[in-house]
Amino acid sequence: METHSNVLVILNQINRSTPSSNFNKERYEKQGFTVETYSIDFSGDIEVINILLENIKNRISNLEHIGQTLPKKICEPIRDEIIRLKESENKPYLTKEEYISACKNVDLKIEEEQEKALKYLKVIGDVIHFGEDYLVENIIVLNPIWLTQAIYAIITEETLDEFHQKGIFTRDWFYDFMLSTSESKTISYSKVESNHILNFMLKNNLDICYTSDNQTFIIPLCMPEKLPDHHFDEKGGLIVLFRYETVPPGLVSRLIVRMSEYVEDSLVAKNAVILRKGQARAKIDEYFKENDANKYLKIVVTGSNFDKYTFMNEIKSVLKEIKRQWFKNLVYSEEIPCVCCM
Repeated sequence: METHSNVLVILNQINRSTPSSNFNKERYEKQGFTVETYSIDFSGDIEVINILLENIKNRISNLEHIGQTLPKKICEPIRDEIIRLKESENKPYLTKEEYISACKNVDLKIEEEQEKALKYLKVIGDVIHFGEDYLVENIIVLNPIWLTQAIYAIITEETLDEFHQKGIFTRDWFYDFMLSTSESKTISYSKVESNHILNFMLKNNLDICYTSDNQTFIIPLCMPEKLPDHHFDEKGGLIVLFRYETVPPGLVSRLIVRMSEYVEDSLVAKNAVILRKGQARAKIDEYFKENDANKYLKIVVTGSNFDKYTFMNEIKSVLKEIKRQWFKNLVYSEEIPCVCCM
């Protein structure tokens, strides 16, 4: 979602003595969003629900591209050319340069008209294109199966499931997998095509896969929900809580990737991990406080005083770097809890 978007937040918080959401309307408005909150009891009068549905319909009808007219001479020729490239030449995708060349082939030479035609092709579903994302802005997908079959094959691959690699793979493994074919993946992908697929998986808002070094990757969907059976004695440990309004998808996954060399005996889960560095051990997991809508990451590090303080500082430094790089607007606070409250 882009800033300057209109956002409707639906609150179904009824008959509660404590808040179930800590949504901060003012914070999003400062970032450029236009936010309207709408409180509703879904167990109540159907008329209230109808009013909400009408509100949503009105918002959709007022979207920028609804009712927009485009000259037939711009849209029809390039659409016919795109269909020809897809069906006659079996092109699964075009680079932006190839798209411009296709436009010129049908006498569509003005850049502004080329962009309008591309938006039209997106709206009617003939192509997939994310022009706002630098990772994939150069690729215009003509055949969605080329993209979805590859992604589905990856996230359902047995060697990546929670009982084996737990969603962690390397770039070299990915190239080999994409080149091979199977019953579920009938298409063989070149190295160039594999890089395009990987970039789609890494795309923000799709949140399929994450990396920190561009060599090791992790797919949260393939990870176990909870840590495997283990023993971790927190007694004498150094404890820090990171408090967030919400923990964004990919925060913990990126931390696991960044610190993968320290993962102890494959003890990883979607939002938790146990690390070992020398004599220091660390457990990072989600933490919840009663009657508190905030989200917490709890970090516990055990070992000698020097080892645990050194390792704790390294983990905190990685978390802060991930925030700086990927979640610039994420607000958090760092807390040292009272031991008697844990």
